[in-house]
Amino acid sequence: MKISASSIVGILLLPSAALAAIGGRCSHVVGSELDESWGICITRKECDKYGGDSSWVGYCPNDGNSVRCCFITDCDKKDRSICNWTSKCPKDVGKITRNHCPGGDNYACCNFN
Repeated sequence: MKISASSIVGILLLPSAALAAIGGRCSHVVGSELDESWGICITRKECDKYGGDSSWVGYCPNDGNSVRCCFITDCDKKDRSICNWTSKCPKDVGKITRNHCPGGDNYACCNFN
């Protein structure tokens, strides 16, 4: 099978399939460094449902306009808390509460007692 130069150019111009998944980590480039934040890429509607701030543009660059980086504070109404990746919850966190944040088991409510 022979592949022509025009075929290669056509393939290179196809949209990238490497889109960040909804429920993935928000990230952006600061200078030449990749910065991963504690936010989660979800729709604005889902973010509003959890009382989050979805005004952060450019942290989920490949997901379209309806998906934004959502930051959720006060996920546990009884304690100071934020939704965060469980691997990023501070070591002195009081407890980790599931089902107060969007996403999977690795994104939960970190309570600061």
